[in-house]
Amino acid sequence: MIDSRRLRVLLEVERSGSLAGAADALGYTASAVSQQMRALEREAGAPLLDRRGRGVVLTEAGWALARHARRVVDALQAAEAEVEAIAGLRAGVLRFGWFSTAGATLVPRAIALFRARHPALELVLEEADPDECIRRLRDGGLDLAIVYEFVGDEPLPADVRLVRVLEDRLRIALPADHRLARRRRVALAELADDTWIQGVRRGSTVSVLPAACRAAGFEPRIGFQTDDPTAWQGLVAAGVGVAVLPELSLPIARPDIAVRELDAPSLVREISVALPPGRRVSPAAAAMTEAVTEVAAGLLE
Repeated sequence: MIDSRRLRVLLEVERSGSLAGAADALGYTASAVSQQMRALEREAGAPLLDRRGRGVVLTEAGWALARHARRVVDALQAAEAEVEAIAGLRAGVLRFGWFSTAGATLVPRAIALFRARHPALELVLEEADPDECIRRLRDGGLDLAIVYEFVGDEPLPADVRLVRVLEDRLRIALPADHRLARRRRVALAELADDTWIQGVRRGSTVSVLPAACRAAGFEPRIGFQTDDPTAWQGLVAAGVGVAVLPELSLPIARPDIAVRELDAPSLVREISVALPPGRRVSPAAAAMTEAVTEVAAGLLE
């Protein structure tokens, strides 16, 4: 195996035409350059230099190796510059995932803050439920993701590193003319006779609302399930049913529905930044985690 550091010495010897000249250029002693060249000849398995008086010229094998060495050294310098740029957040790609309701406030503001600080970094964005985000973190498809877990729900996998940023309470969305619409706070049990529009239709969180209703003493009558917030809010506005709304989504709530506080201890979720297991956190992922944390703190205030 040829040592790339010795290739740099070879190229300097070629350029200067002498061991002493290469030593001056590199800040070495002449004997150190001579030792490097002897070691390189052993690695290459052929003589590389012809000594002529006080100077040297490359042999045919030396010229061939120098020709390839220029490409190797150029590639290494480019790699070093790229790695330095990534470490300094001047280049690179960040693959960022989040669940849909985080897209109302938390994610857009975090992305805006991140881009203002690191405009040269490329973002690859992906929306997916927490289960899929965790899978993508594990297989290397994402560098970080925003996920959630409900109070009392099965915890997220222990190997995924979590940075908790926000507690998100669910509220109740009612038709404007609902019998409880004038109340400030509604108990979950008071909605036992209502039809429910469930704003999720797949994944582990499908069971969260039914479990909370059973804990409140009733089996919910679910009239429709959809992942589309526009659809379920339209159904609530039309009086088809009631639905839960995360506080993160309050800015996109329709003005013709009534959103009230909900007395349901289990309908609270912890929002976290999830980082891949077993991998060093990249500078870009650390910077986005910082941005999400800052924005979340502002939302709490």
